[in-house]
Amino acid sequence: MKAFFNRLLIIVCSLLLVINSLSFIKAESPYTEVKGTIYESNDSKFKYNYDSFDGECSVISTSVGSFRINGNVVDVSSKDGIASYAVNGSDLSFTYSYGDSLLNAKKGSWHLIEDTNKKIGDIDLQSKIGKGTLVLLTSKDGTKWIVEKEIPNMFETNPINTEKFYDCSQIQLTNGTYYRILIAYELEIKIGETKVGFVKFDKTDSKKVVEVYEFYVHDISTGKNGDNTTEYRLTNIDDKINTGTKDNGYSGNEIITDSDPHYGWELGAFYISDYTSVVKDPESESLVFLKNVGDEVTLSFTLFQNIDELNGKESLYINKDSDGKDLQYETIKQNFGRGTLIIQFTDYQNIKHEPMVYTNFLEANASTNANTVVSLFEEGDYEVSLDYEIKHDKTKIIGISVFPEINHYKIHFTFKVRNGNCMVYPFDSINGSELTNSSHTLNGFYLDLTKSRYLEITIKKEIMKNSADGLIEDTRFIKPAKDGSSYTDDGIYTIEVTNKYTGAKTYKKIYVGDNPMLTAYMYTGLSIAELKQLIEKGAEIKEDGTIIMPVVQETTDGNNDTPSEIVIENVETKQTSSVIIGTIVAIGVIVVCYVVSVVIKKKNEEKRRIMLEEKKSKAEQELISLNEYVALEDKSHDEKNS
Repeated sequence: MKAFFNRLLIIVCSLLLVINSLSFIKAESPYTEVKGTIYESNDSKFKYNYDSFDGECSVISTSVGSFRINGNVVDVSSKDGIASYAVNGSDLSFTYSYGDSLLNAKKGSWHLIEDTNKKIGDIDLQSKIGKGTLVLLTSKDGTKWIVEKEIPNMFETNPINTEKFYDCSQIQLTNGTYYRILIAYELEIKIGETKVGFVKFDKTDSKKVVEVYEFYVHDISTGKNGDNTTEYRLTNIDDKINTGTKDNGYSGNEIITDSDPHYGWELGAFYISDYTSVVKDPESESLVFLKNVGDEVTLSFTLFQNIDELNGKESLYINKDSDGKDLQYETIKQNFGRGTLIIQFTDYQNIKHEPMVYTNFLEANASTNANTVVSLFEEGDYEVSLDYEIKHDKTKIIGISVFPEINHYKIHFTFKVRNGNCMVYPFDSINGSELTNSSHTLNGFYLDLTKSRYLEITIKKEIMKNSADGLIEDTRFIKPAKDGSSYTDDGIYTIEVTNKYTGAKTYKKIYVGDNPMLTAYMYTGLSIAELKQLIEKGAEIKEDGTIIMPVVQETTDGNNDTPSEIVIENVETKQTSSVIIGTIVAIGVIVVCYVVSVVIKKKNEEKRRIMLEEKKSKAEQELISLNEYVALEDKSHDEKNS
């Protein structure tokens, strides 16, 4: 028994190991590791150039840490000679994981030292490199690069890191973006000692290292809708607002005259596409874009100007707003860069969500004459604002701008997105099955609007009340309903759905209860009075609401040789024909099922009888053999006694 349990234990452990290995194979990795190119140089003049090298430079394979893309990467290919990652979903971030081995290494090993330079290649840094600096750049075309993030002295400030340092924005992933991550640091090693007089000095060797990670990322789930035939222009030349020369949080509103540097030309325009139709809200006059199943309402922006030479003038350009804020959306003071886009969403409960803020929008996310997808929208109310500064170098002396003029501008607009359908879906409260019009349920039902939050729904409940004249209809309530509303009390419910933007209406009736007459009322469409008349004529109403009419046989009189005929009372109902046909089909199915079950039962009984006879015959044969054996034993015993 012990050996048996040991074998069983080995088998169970083996199965667990196999299952675990299979689950490990099937599990998707939450990140994708990106291999970079690492350059190092012993030349003290090396400026971390990663495209054109000054002095001696070599490519190595050892990096301080590992760079990873965190997200659902579904495909890896090549674009413009670099790796291209296709992702599914907008939740994407970057991580550079490292330890403190180089920071705390002894002098006899390579260790980090402080670099006081403030330049990596052609990039001017805000701070010294210190003990390692990370710079993240983005590009729309792989040619013009924008500095998005800078982390100075990272290895000393945060000696051990496994956390993400950057979240990709929806705009970047939707339109596709090139990324370049640079990590620069200087290392030193003690190779001996030297003595000057009585003083000893370390003899060292040093090298500068720059790690380069370059790739392209795009989201395949929210691609551009370039083939849209429905495109609506939201903004025009007169939609811009001059908020003033002062830093007032883009809250002013000054008249744009012909002396204004923004007079007579347009920075760009916003467009809405991939919708079914557009109407005006009867209450607010705001534009309402109606969508159907499969539509992805898309907001995009087309930049008309070169932001370095606005309206073709070198003296006019988009300025960097390094301490911007927007009082309307109560944003914190931050580096707005060259234009900031703000989107505020209000849901169906009139709750304003945290605004989405895209800083440096015009430089990092918008290309001249290119259609830049901003976002995809579901039902709700939207408010959009593009804030930017324009600097006008009106006077220059020896190439230096004297008393430049700075103005703040805003392009602001609102719109709404609504589902264009007019449908509500009742579902059984217990089994979850969908209930169609004129359905009957014992369990009650709940309403599902399939995210159409702005439909107007009214529900009426009626019951049948006893009176002197029998059952009569009695209305118990007429009230609004909402998504998820549940109704379990007995009664007849009439659901009315209205889409105020299209004028469409939909009606559905559901009966909750087990009264056969009310089921027939729902099933046939007949009134209670009509059902009463049928009952008085001898009709029988089944539990499922079907009506069985009496059969009356008439005979011929003596003066007519026409054979006798059966006359069935003719009742004009909306579904009599279908009921008769359904009944005949149902009876036929029942008869066939009964015959089949009888045949199967007979076959099973015959098999059982044959099996019992075989067992009986076998038992009788064994009994005969046993008797013969006993007789032989008795005979042998008698012989021995003799």
